[in-house]
Amino acid sequence: MCDVLEKSPKTYLIKPITQDAFYCNAAAAANPSDKECYMQEGTVYVDPYNNLFLPTTAGLQETPKAVVLGHELGHALGETDGGPGRMDNVNRFENPLRRALGLPDRTSYTVPTLMWVPGTK
Repeated sequence: MCDVLEKSPKTYLIKPITQDAFYCNAAAAANPSDKECYMQEGTVYVDPYNNLFLPTTAGLQETPKAVVLGHELGHALGETDGGPGRMDNVNRFENPLRRALGLPDRTSYTVPTLMWVPGTK
């Protein structure tokens, strides 16, 4: 994943945001009403201060920042949150990263309740 992005002629930025994570694609960057992404194509926003709980095969679990970043970099590579259950990006990029880190697979794109906790993990 990183090799492909590093070899790209495009510049990607990673910036902090509080209690959110997203990638600014070309459409969002061209939309003046998108306050975070307007004129920010290729920018990944992740929260460096808090961790999000996501549904996994082991129940709701705190998600490490590397997994959140990997999910958003999947969007930078062109994957969407489409497909059955909006799981395309999760299945292609996030879950393989989770397995490589010894973490349980994410089971749902939808989060029952947004829950963030302070953490540096």
